[in-house]
Amino acid sequence: MRGMPRMGRLVSLLALTVGLIAAAPPPGTPPRPSPPAARPGQTLPIALRWTAQTVDQRHTVATLTLRNNGAEPFSLRGWWIHVSAMSAIDRPMPGDGVEVAPIAGPLVRLRPVGGPAMLAPGATVTMMLRHADIMILSDKAPVGPYLVRDDDPNHGVALTDYRVEPFAAADPIPGAPPGIGSVVAPEDRYIANARIVPVPLDTLSPVFPTPQRTTRRDGAVAVARWAVRAPATLRAEARFAATLNAGDVPGSPGQSSVPLTLAIGPVAGEVSDEAYHLTIRHDGATITGASAAGVFRGLQSLRQIVDAAPAATGRGRAIPLFEISDAPRFGYRGLMLDVARNFQSRDEVLRVIDLMAVAKLNRLHLHLTDDEGWRIAIPALPELTEVGARRSQNFGRGATLPLHTDPGRMPTTRMAADIIPPPTMSRS
Repeated sequence: MRGMPRMGRLVSLLALTVGLIAAAPPPGTPPRPSPPAARPGQTLPIALRWTAQTVDQRHTVATLTLRNNGAEPFSLRGWWIHVSAMSAIDRPMPGDGVEVAPIAGPLVRLRPVGGPAMLAPGATVTMMLRHADIMILSDKAPVGPYLVRDDDPNHGVALTDYRVEPFAAADPIPGAPPGIGSVVAPEDRYIANARIVPVPLDTLSPVFPTPQRTTRRDGAVAVARWAVRAPATLRAEARFAATLNAGDVPGSPGQSSVPLTLAIGPVAGEVSDEAYHLTIRHDGATITGASAAGVFRGLQSLRQIVDAAPAATGRGRAIPLFEISDAPRFGYRGLMLDVARNFQSRDEVLRVIDLMAVAKLNRLHLHLTDDEGWRIAIPALPELTEVGARRSQNFGRGATLPLHTDPGRMPTTRMAADIIPPPTMSRS
């Protein structure tokens, strides 16, 4: 206040003094409860239990019970619990004891209201949740709870002591769609499984999917390794055929190999370019495909036959004699891999593609983007992955999307650093 006239300084000091007096609480006022706090690596002494109570033709009513397992009173003010609720939580009714606020997608926040400000050690508080779906299994119960303080909104603390209580057997649901009569109890599942009649393994085809036409001959050919013969146009298929030796029962040094001939040609009675004809005889095996794709499908069938064959004494595997003609029933045989919602590594994606080839699937729907995240890099638009592929409770430490679902299943290291410790959940 240097340079200010003396009277002006006195007026300013008087105003400051009056403001401080007005902001102070009246004498005898109890201190305001402080919200819970936890440092990185620590947990809060809180247990959460979600329990379904009633199910009608349109809703599931459940309770979320919070218990103070600590030795000190726990403040019920100044924080929110964030959960991912795949079954939406409707607006609470008066007396439900809970405030619910949506955030994004299935992520919502909630907190108890209308009760005491402090929760004594060993005491509980119950919130009533009204889910918008009929639940007959616990898979739609809220997951991934974590606590966020009002005065520190950029960080979350995982509530690791969380359990979804087992569903109890229920009476038939009035007005429910056909097939939804009651909750399936473990005893019901046991009785249903007891009716299953095992199918003898030797009656099943070793090839999956089941080929159009299969003839099994008497006898087998002992194979330690294949000697692959193929034209230059089937170079890639020949390299794959050579790998069928890997993992087989080792043969003795110097053993003669068995011929495996690959060729492109017509397949009788089939028009698909993925059709093939596989023959296994005492003198070797032949695969003729309508195209290179057909030869590859035939190799997958041979691979399954070899894997299922028993070991031959000192001579590799005893491959049964077969004649198979096959073609796909459907031109489009696809599988969707959702890496937007459930991120997978490059190696895992390649493994899925290998498994698709075994099952003779031919279309991969790689779901690269959804509202949970953007998973494909475009150099001209780097923000799509720099921002759109990352989610975090910490909005103040860089541009990310807000958390959207169970943080325990999200892939980003930034998010993992902000939710401490990583959330876990016990489910029945």
